[in-house]
Order: sequence, then C-alpha cells, then structure tokens
Amino acid sequence: EAIRVVKEHDQTKPMFLYFSVPNVHTPNQTPKYYDQKYLEGLDHITEYDRRKLALNLGGLEESVQNLTEALKKSPMWEDMMVVFMSDNGGTPHGGPAYGGHSNYPHRAGKNSLF
Repeated sequence: EAIRVVKEHDQTKPMFLYFSVPNVHTPNQTPKYYDQKYLEGLDHITEYDRRKLALNLGGLEESVQNLTEALKKSPMWEDMMVVFMSDNGGTPHGGPAYGGHSNYPHRAGKNSLF
C-alpha cells in the first residue's frame, strides 16, 4: 500500500508517509512463504520463538527495501528525510508475550525503566 501511495503521489508536492509494520510484534505468526524464503542461514537459531522472530525480521527488511526502491525511483528521493524509529524493546524472556526478543545490552524491556 505504501508503494502505491508513493507512486500515485504528486511528485512536485511534499509528502509525509508513516510506514508502520507489525512484523516484530507478538504473536510471531509468519506466512508460510517466509519459511521458504528466509529460513536459509537460520540453522544456528534453535529456539522456536527466536526463529519465528528472525523470519519476521526478514519480511520487515524486504518491506523496507521495497519501499526504499520505490522512493529512489521518485524525484522526491533527492530531497527526502527518512527516519527509522522503534518502540522500547521486546518483552523480556519469560514474559507473558515473549516472542523471542532480546533487549541486550539493556536489562529489561516493555513496562520497565531500563
């Protein structure tokens, strides 16, 4: 959808695009094609939740890459600011919504002061 918005936008006018993706939030549900597309090279990740998180990160990376490529084809690319933001980390191991997240080197994650 974001790529369509970029392509259809009047390239002579400023644009604000908020692109939010849920890939790295629990529950770690991955489309079947992620398993086939991103599984290679993940043999070292043996924990189920962390493996699913890694698959979702592959999908996130692909989404950002596709959007970036669409923006680079636009005249807007030459005068653009891209900001990447994140929330305050994942649920620590053992938490109720643990999804394979690691907040290292910080001590905790969501709902904490660290």
